[in-house]
Amino acid sequence: MAPSTRLVVDGEVVGSLDGSTSSLTIGRSASSGLVLDRPGISRRHALIHVGPTGALSIEDLGSANGTLLNGKSVSAPTPLRAGDRVLLGDVTIEIEGRRAAGTSHQPAAGVLDRPRSEQPAKSSGLLSGRGPAAIVAALALGILLLASVSRISGGQGGAAMLGDRSAETFVLEEVGSDAVFGRGPDVSVPTGERASFLLPAIGAEPGESRFTVRYSSSLVKPDAIEVRVNDEVIGFVAGSGAAWKRDQEIRLPARVLRPGERNVLAFVDPLHGAPNEQAEWQVGEIELVVEPIPHCDPVDCIEQAERHFALGSRAFEARALAPRSLFDAWLSLRMALRFVENLSARPGVHGRIVALLGEVDVELQARCSRLRFTVERSVALDELGRARSAADELLRTFPGPEHRCHGMARQMLSWLDG
Repeated sequence: MAPSTRLVVDGEVVGSLDGSTSSLTIGRSASSGLVLDRPGISRRHALIHVGPTGALSIEDLGSANGTLLNGKSVSAPTPLRAGDRVLLGDVTIEIEGRRAAGTSHQPAAGVLDRPRSEQPAKSSGLLSGRGPAAIVAALALGILLLASVSRISGGQGGAAMLGDRSAETFVLEEVGSDAVFGRGPDVSVPTGERASFLLPAIGAEPGESRFTVRYSSSLVKPDAIEVRVNDEVIGFVAGSGAAWKRDQEIRLPARVLRPGERNVLAFVDPLHGAPNEQAEWQVGEIELVVEPIPHCDPVDCIEQAERHFALGSRAFEARALAPRSLFDAWLSLRMALRFVENLSARPGVHGRIVALLGEVDVELQARCSRLRFTVERSVALDELGRARSAADELLRTFPGPEHRCHGMARQMLSWLDG
């Protein structure tokens, strides 16, 4: 590596790395080492590491649009050398500097090697034009709007907001789709001690329905952040690294819910202010899902659960034959679970349902993430036909509105067809 390796965007040096730098975060956040306030760039998009010998590597930080190095997707730390080109959203960063003696490294052939005049035109505004940059930005915006929460009135980005708001209770229906709570680089609503939300009012008989909170998190240590309802601990946020861990679920027990009232959900750091407190934690994309519980006597409930479990198992086994089979398995298994989860004595089928449903959930999320990434990467590379094909496959995989990826697919197709 040269004494100073330069990062160049559109012919302009936007940053440099030398022996005094250990890492450089790239993103829209004002706290980033390299701030790129452009469509398609996440708050914390990518991280460049500088090793003890000066060797560089880059990794994606769970960004919405991914990171491409010489046209190839990056997730884990990947070596970075002079002459490489990094694509973040619609921004191409060129790495300039002397190569180490005896090394030779050429960028891979592909869209990044085209002359600048052949590069896809950049949009001048978030939604202006129909170029790839505009479509990527529109897709990202549309996906954010799919979350069940809506923006806090007057909410500002994390860098612009002053003061901790842990003492406030936010109305869940009025919270922004891109609002991030807690303490960390992506936070837009600082709530270092606790983030509290007023849930929609529930009926007179909480045991008549299944109440589940879905959320995403990052930078959380295992068993560090409590989940409370009406100030009673019901569980913990699962541990997660720098990348966002999405579609987590926790069921709200009927015993802690107050009939006919608006209950309070809270994510709490119980060690806030202590020397060994959780340094950073972030939660977002919070929604409450309400599902009716079937009425039946225990014997009938078990029989119905067995029937739906059998349907789900068959659909799961056929998942390689039809795109929607995995989705059908997910629906059948969730129905099977609703028949037995409230029984005083849980039958043996309950464990089998939970185990298989967990496996289905993991595969569904992987498919959703893969197809979403394919759409966004294809748009960024001006391969709109491939993007349309991946969005179609996403809709075939999630044909019903019960899963959030169905709405995501429709939003993507709307922008691609518009």
